Amino acid sequence: NEALNYILNTKIMRMKEEQKKISVKIYDSLNFLDPFDIATIFGNLLDNALENCDTQGWIDLWIGRRMDEVVI
Repeated sequence: NEALNYILNTKIMRMKEEQKKISVKIYDSLNFLDPFDIATIFGNLLDNALENCDTQGWIDLWIGRRMDEVVI
């Protein structure tokens, strides 16, 4: 997903600058979501995670399906 890829790469660069670590595992393309919605959801999610993560912080992002639901 191009929108998700862009947001993740942008935020990962910021995390590296702030010496924070992130683990990303994606098992769903999220193609059913509009790119604007993806940018809004994941931009806010990762901004909030960054703001509330201490200097030795670690962010773990997992996107997948369980049954018929998408889990983030």
